[in-house]
Amino acid sequence: MDIEFFESSRGDCPIKNFLLSISAKRGAKITLRLERIEKYTILQSLNAGILEKMAGYEKYNLYEFKTRFQNTQYRIICHLHNAKLVLLHGFIKKSPKIPQKEINTAIGRIKLI
Repeated sequence: MDIEFFESSRGDCPIKNFLLSISAKRGAKITLRLERIEKYTILQSLNAGILEKMAGYEKYNLYEFKTRFQNTQYRIICHLHNAKLVLLHGFIKKSPKIPQKEINTAIGRIKLI
């Protein structure tokens, strides 16, 4: 599956900024898992537990990319668009549910695609 990084009209790439904001070792692990997704279909990624469809947001076609490193959970909210997985917003998950502000950020970026 093709992966695309969301870029703002100013050329900012929030996912690249997110990856640069965490340690190199953790960023490398996330990058490795993203490379694995490129080799998989969406169904294979779902079955492998790398991606999870976000319930309640079907109209936005949102998926949650999951990576855990030690006790820290890293998440990237993605959008399936024209057979490409667009990486919209990355964050460190600190609670059982994804905070609404993180979802709203991703939805706002979908509207700019």
